[in-house]
Parts: sequence; structure tokens; C-alpha cells
Amino acid sequence: SQNQLRTYMKKRYNTTPKVYLDKQRIQKAKLLLSTQDDSISQIATSCGYSSVSWFISQFKKHTNTTPKDFRYKS
Repeated sequence: SQNQLRTYMKKRYNTTPKVYLDKQRIQKAKLLLSTQDDSISQIATSCGYSSVSWFISQFKKHTNTTPKDFRYKS
């Protein structure tokens, strides 16, 4: 069940499934931004985000920079 998974991940990895998934998505986005010329929108979609604005918001929350700025600094 969802509660069992949450409890297991909290004990084993000291994080929740949502936080873990968010970190994985951001890591993938960082890799794609630094190695491919796809648009921000395409990268957001390939990382599982349905909204570009939500992707940008989450990316900035985790990296303290926007995807566009990250790409130009890489």
C-alpha cells in the first residue's frame, strides 16, 4: 500500500517517495540540459512533468537556478 511504501522509504532512505522521485527527475533534467539541445518543454515532458511552469518551479526549488540559466552555465 502507499502507506507501507512511504514508511519503508522513510526508514530505509530517510526520504519519501515523492521527494525521491523529484530528485531523480531533476537529476535527469540536469543531464539532458547539459548534453542535449532539446527545448525546455521537451525536457520537462521527458522527465515526467506535464506543465513546463511546474517543471521550472521545481527545478528552481532544487537547484536555485532556472533550467535556462543552468543550461547556459553548463
